[in-house]
Order: sequence, then C-alpha cells, then structure tokens
Amino acid sequence: TPKELWTEIIIQHSQILLQDLTKEVSEVAYLLNFSDPSYFGRLFKQVTGTTPTKYKESIIQDLSGY
Repeated sequence: TPKELWTEIIIQHSQILLQDLTKEVSEVAYLLNFSDPSYFGRLFKQVTGTTPTKYKESIIQDLSGY
C-alpha cells in the first residue's frame, strides 16, 4: 500500500541519518517530521526488528571493530 511504501522509505532514510553519530535519535525523528520520537522508535522497531538506539549502537560497534 502507499502507506507501507512511505513507511519503508522513511525508515531507510532514518537508517542513513542514524549513521551520523553526532545526531541523537530524537533529532532524527524530528528531521523526519515525527512530532513524537517514541512513535518513531516504535515504527522503526516494527519495520527493522530493532530500536533506533540499538541500530545506532551496532553502527558504533562496527566502526570500533568489536
């Protein structure tokens, strides 16, 4: 459906933005026009299976080599 497509695009965009380690999860949510960062987090988890914070932590881990 169009809504599912929109959601997929938004989450993909958020994954790109979350790779910027200077941005907080709430900042990414606001950049993507979510008025409620917790709703963004729930939607992100629903689509990806992980929270935005854990996704960001996994990027940091990958960069550190651990």
